[in-house]
Amino acid sequence: MKNYITIAFLLLSTISTFSQIKFENGYFIDNDGVRTECLIKNMDWRNNPSEFLYILPESNIQKSAYISVVSEFEIFGESKYERKDVRVDISESDLNRLDYERNPKWENRTVFLKVLVEGDINLYQYLLGNNFKYFYSTSENNIEQLIFKEYLTKRGDVTRNLTYVDQLFKNVNCKDLSVNKLKNTKYSQTPLIKYFKENNLCQNPNAETVKNYRRNKGKFNLRITPGVNISSLSMMNGLDNKYKNSYDFDSEINLRIGAEFEYVFPFNKNKWSIFIDPNYYTYSSSIQKELETSFITIKTIINADAIIKRLAIPFGVRHYMFHNDNIKFFVDAGFSYDADLGSMIIFDIREDLELEAPLYNIIVGAGINVKNKYSVEIRYFSPDYLSASYIYWDSKFNTFSFIFGYNFL
Repeated sequence: MKNYITIAFLLLSTISTFSQIKFENGYFIDNDGVRTECLIKNMDWRNNPSEFLYILPESNIQKSAYISVVSEFEIFGESKYERKDVRVDISESDLNRLDYERNPKWENRTVFLKVLVEGDINLYQYLLGNNFKYFYSTSENNIEQLIFKEYLTKRGDVTRNLTYVDQLFKNVNCKDLSVNKLKNTKYSQTPLIKYFKENNLCQNPNAETVKNYRRNKGKFNLRITPGVNISSLSMMNGLDNKYKNSYDFDSEINLRIGAEFEYVFPFNKNKWSIFIDPNYYTYSSSIQKELETSFITIKTIINADAIIKRLAIPFGVRHYMFHNDNIKFFVDAGFSYDADLGSMIIFDIREDLELEAPLYNIIVGAGINVKNKYSVEIRYFSPDYLSASYIYWDSKFNTFSFIFGYNFL
């Protein structure tokens, strides 16, 4: 088993070298209005950046560009950011930390706002904490935040300041919609993009195509995950301090069957996900052992059968590293909860052991995914101590999994 662990960590180290630094075509404009065509490292930022890396044409040297000297930058077809001096509502948005004030708590900031829709009417996005704030500007209105705030009433109820609806009604309302209809436009990215795009086209049907920058979306994957486990079990009875009887069962290869549910996050180029992989597995092995039973050696032969049946529920975080459009490597880590389904150690001349306690262990894995359809993974489980409910027994159950996946979605 130690050899398997070594292989796993070597594989993790090897795969990490495939994580590419990807630079894509774009430009930036400095404070003097000079536009520079270059390659920009596309981080697919979830948080609004304050700097970025770029490479000039015919150069391999990476340089940093900071918000203090850049007024705008764009990765063609991907994303665009503009430096703006804005007032941002910094009120707490955590439901457990809301205040009792209806009005925003303003703070002046200089930030790179992400451009979501660009035309006669512009829509921008800024991430503050875990919540997105949206800004807009028109030919007649300077940039300002669309106001949405949750706060508490004196009775402790949660209510909302929906000033953004009035802002849209007065300033972004080409179709002359009523306030009640505008309330159907939720304060989130997809409905606001749709609304601003429609208003741009309504206001100027003959204008050039309104820019709507590409948005990565979250994705669900559902995989069937058959495979094999390589497992081994060792038991030791320490009841008599003068001698200890150990039972070392063989490493066995057994089938496992499972189904993995994965959600891939929309940020950072879809490189991060969370997963849960419920699976059923068994292990069985038999040994015949000669025991020492007293100071005078007496040969006693004992037969032992190990039967383990468990439902394992691994869950954790996965990181993808793209090799090309069809192949990506990944590493993952997390925990596994194992529920027993009738595991025992059966002896012919001593009391049987029932292994019923639920188990928790750490998992580490690495693998390859092809065309987001097929995958192969090697996963290591930290040792299980099956006999924890017995005072005089120690045990260690080691498992190494080879998992094959097929994605239905």
